[in-house]
Amino acid sequence: DALGMMAALLRRHYPDVLILAELPYQFASNHPHAKAYRITHAANPSCVRSADMVLLRCTGLLNAAEARALRQWKAITGQPVILTYRTYTDWAAPRSPDELRRLAEMYARQAADLGNGFGFYSWNEMVDTHVVPSPPEDQDKPGALTPEQSRRAVALMAAMARRYLELVSP
Repeated sequence: DALGMMAALLRRHYPDVLILAELPYQFASNHPHAKAYRITHAANPSCVRSADMVLLRCTGLLNAAEARALRQWKAITGQPVILTYRTYTDWAAPRSPDELRRLAEMYARQAADLGNGFGFYSWNEMVDTHVVPSPPEDQDKPGALTPEQSRRAVALMAAMARRYLELVSP
């Protein structure tokens, strides 16, 4: 309710404002952290109803229940939803060209089929989500990436983004 009142005040003074709200987990996620965010931080779908669009931070590809919940949400609210996917250091693993194409297709296709936008995010306080090279002195730490590993991770992200654009372009 408080966020809805804030949106109403903003719109009264700035009628052309576009309000984007962000949720830290996909709809219907049963991940323990998603439940904690909903309970302790009120990060639940009802808090974004007053927004014009929603940015959804997904921890990976949505499962069937999460995809169904997202479709239902969009049907009820009419809100566009931008799907952003968490980056992982295992995206830097050596992969065959076929596996790279398959991963790019899976992420891009899901965003094109379910969402209204596509992106990536990194919870930078967590070591397992970086895609940039680690400093040389940290190369031996868990989750550290060499420059070559970083290039592989970024190349996969670029392939996902290119495929998404191919899918949504007329």
